Amino acid sequence: MEVKATGASEVTITGNIQSIEDYQNIKDVVRSRINKGASSITIRISDSVSMPSSVIGFLLKLVHVDKIVMSILVRDDRLYNLMEILNLITILNVKKM
Repeated sequence: MEVKATGASEVTITGNIQSIEDYQNIKDVVRSRINKGASSITIRISDSVSMPSSVIGFLLKLVHVDKIVMSILVRDDRLYNLMEILNLITILNVKKM
């Protein structure tokens, strides 16, 4: 998995999100955008078919505690369906790309 900042408030993730290391990398890059003043974050997930609970928990904390406006764009239908089953479509503003 690779994660990189692709804009002032945008993060792009390629590859499958699987490990604790992946979670830490996502957290570090997203936090870097917030520390630079972003009050909203758009995350583009190109390839991943799943998302670990640690990443979901981190994103929910950003929305509910830190009051960050979140948008997640996913390409894979399986990940979108997972987010739908977990009732995260509205909370995390998940859309298909």
